[in-house]
Amino acid sequence: MLTAPVPSEKGIPHFRDVSISNLKATGARRAFQVASPPESPLLSFRFQNVDIEAQTAGSIAGAHDWVFTGLKLRIADGTRVQLKNSRNVEGLPR
Repeated sequence: MLTAPVPSEKGIPHFRDVSISNLKATGARRAFQVASPPESPLLSFRFQNVDIEAQTAGSIAGAHDWVFTGLKLRIADGTRVQLKNSRNVEGLPR
């Protein structure tokens, strides 16, 4: 966690319509470590031409309507990305 949690009474952030393209990561511990609370899912993310080399695949929680195109994952331990409380996530290796 990068910052201290903020009480929900102070507001809940919402992230939607995010595009990420032409990203390359090497030597990562985890390809994905994403978690969003149920009251604020991460909506409509688009990933294009993402290339990740990581030790383990990791997990994505709270993602709705995500699309990956041109995704290349090289995961050393052979695990797959775990989806939790997510829907309509397309383009991840199964």
